[in-house]
Amino acid sequence: MAATLTGKGFTHILMSNAGLNLWLKEAASDHDRQVLRQFFESHVDVLFSRGGGGGMGCWK
Repeated sequence: MAATLTGKGFTHILMSNAGLNLWLKEAASDHDRQVLRQFFESHVDVLFSRGGGGGMGCWK
């Protein structure tokens, strides 16, 4: 996932934690959740987070 994003010119991700959590609960498959969890744990450094509501990170 990191290689694909980097190959497309992306270096950072800005997201709403609440929106992501809602999608993970309601629409994501178990496989989607696993892939995303592994991506964040292995490749993303959090650069900014405010009260758990949103944040920005970059991949290693």
